[in-house]
Amino acid sequence: MNAFRSSSTTASLAFLRISLLAFGVLLTPFSLLLGRSFGDLGWSTPRLIGAGVGMLLIAASVVVSLPKAAAWVEIRGHLVFVLNQILLFIWTLLIASLLLEVGARVHIQFNPDARIKSVEQFRVSRPLPFRDAPYYSETFLKEWGVFSSGSGWITQTDTRLMIPIDYQGQYINAANGRRLTTGQPPTAKRTVYVVGGSTTFAAEVPDQHTIPSQLQVLLNQKFGDVYRVENLGAVTATVAQQIELLKTIRLKEGDVVIFYDGVNDITQSLMNGNPRGWIVGDNRRVFADLNSLQKAKLNLYNVFGGQSEFANLFLYPYEIQPAPTHLNDKARVEQLKTELDRVYYDGVLESARLTQSSGAEFYHFFQPNLFTSSPMTDYEKKLAAKKFILYPGMQESFNIGNPVLQITTKRLAADGIKSFDISDVLNNRPNGEEFYLDHCHVTHIANHYIALAIFDKVAPQLRP
Repeated sequence: MNAFRSSSTTASLAFLRISLLAFGVLLTPFSLLLGRSFGDLGWSTPRLIGAGVGMLLIAASVVVSLPKAAAWVEIRGHLVFVLNQILLFIWTLLIASLLLEVGARVHIQFNPDARIKSVEQFRVSRPLPFRDAPYYSETFLKEWGVFSSGSGWITQTDTRLMIPIDYQGQYINAANGRRLTTGQPPTAKRTVYVVGGSTTFAAEVPDQHTIPSQLQVLLNQKFGDVYRVENLGAVTATVAQQIELLKTIRLKEGDVVIFYDGVNDITQSLMNGNPRGWIVGDNRRVFADLNSLQKAKLNLYNVFGGQSEFANLFLYPYEIQPAPTHLNDKARVEQLKTELDRVYYDGVLESARLTQSSGAEFYHFFQPNLFTSSPMTDYEKKLAAKKFILYPGMQESFNIGNPVLQITTKRLAADGIKSFDISDVLNNRPNGEEFYLDHCHVTHIANHYIALAIFDKVAPQLRP
């Protein structure tokens, strides 16, 4: 019996020693290399703690096997039993996790679309609009990722302005709050400011393929070195934020201001139900209101989502919410339509008057979006059905909002503002050509068509 007990104790001690050593050997290098997954190679506190715990486990594997006095041997026996139970649970958890991960990877192997649950993953899958894009590459996707996330933007103090960080890349460059416009004449006498949202900034394409850069090419061809185009696009900008930005610009006689917008105004007014609000502010409130479980799920996904297919499938934190309830309230929808029209009209009118007071010219363009595409292609119908790209209620919001702003744009034109509806500019396209990456962001080819439409309206009235 004593021999059996001694053998059992020896086995338990060996199990404990091997487990501690294995965890220590795995944890130490994993902690030191973890930052590579997130682009952080610095000696951060979590990495140092992880490495320290790993080395303590290795040291513990040595200590528990050292011969000690009889009293210590008895205490060690109890300690070994407790630790073994804990380690047995951890090993079971690790093996179960490994099996779940293998199962998830097998499932994705046979159902590749199951992995695509976010805009980022969708674009990495090289959707049809990117099919022939010469710039599509791992480097481009990495640079795009900087500006499709919060890391590429800062909020200017005491404003609602989103400003791009200074950034130098192979495809995307920004400095002094503006994205690079290629082909700018160094001796230009006048400036064309293109003001809009993320579709103007256009992180989905390289510098030379943004609408402002394409417009610069056309202006250079017609006017030589007279005009310099500046890209003042910013994520989530509505007309209200565009006015804020316009007030920071020192306009001079002969300059030109172009507002290119509409998508964010519809989103904020009808989808968010807050026409005078701020998309970023509303989004921040949503995250602030998450409960502890949701926050924990979000943190786990952010850590493991890039490495684990199981995490991608089952820890995806951005649950698809039902359509906003106010869209089912006809009276509330009519109220929001009226407010959308009023806020948009007043904002464009104020911007026009502010620009003209400086002797500059003002132009306004209501932009195309997925739901002004007519008829929608099979690809566009499938895109609209992807709930991680278009949340429930978005299509309904745009079906309501597009006609409102088309009428508002006509009313502005009738009241003497150079306001144009170019929401149908992408409808005449070659068979098989796809433009939309989501409800509003488009490819370099689409940006060229849009720039041509803007140029056709603006160029005849510009000074040589």
